[in-house]
Amino acid sequence: MYSSQNPEHGQKAVTYYEVTKTSKKHSLLQVNLETGRKNQIRVHMKDLGHSVIGDDKYGATTNPIKRLGLHAWVLSFTHPVTKEAMRFETEVPTLFLGFATTLVPFAFAIAGLWKKQYTEWIKPALPWTLVSAVILGTGIMMGGVWAYETLNFGGYWNWDPVENAVYVPWLILVASFHTMLLSRKSSSALKFSIILVIAQFILILYSTFL
Repeated sequence: MYSSQNPEHGQKAVTYYEVTKTSKKHSLLQVNLETGRKNQIRVHMKDLGHSVIGDDKYGATTNPIKRLGLHAWVLSFTHPVTKEAMRFETEVPTLFLGFATTLVPFAFAIAGLWKKQYTEWIKPALPWTLVSAVILGTGIMMGGVWAYETLNFGGYWNWDPVENAVYVPWLILVASFHTMLLSRKSSSALKFSIILVIAQFILILYSTFL
């Protein structure tokens, strides 16, 4: 696919974009399409001299996220039969948001060990541990509702692999929250808190590869 200024050499393709965030090396764009040509965004970004990251076919030289840097968060079209306007949106997935928040208590634990502040890290890490547990627990319940109620077949075996993979890390995360509550009065609970917080984050990383 390529662009041409000659209307006889192709079909009309119109792309609107807005820069929402920038850094020294990359920019985040919100892109809206007036037309829907094959590889339209990728070709137009190349023409502007700013290829989509990870798009080596159309001139990208970097790939920091190890995939093509496109995410369709809104999709709208007219139904070909009913002519009804259809619109679908996808926000940040609940479980992935939970994955991200588990980094915070892990970071506090590592920082505490690094600076030999073995008890001070508990106080700032405790609320983040609770937030992570709530978000991941909500995601797991949403997966159960999807499997048992929405699809109404397959039961547990119809769960998304992400819900299955995060279940054990979530249990360890909940356990770490309880040991952190007890750590003020028990040195054993403090040791278990450090072990569990580190373990849950390692398992979260592992689960992303399942």
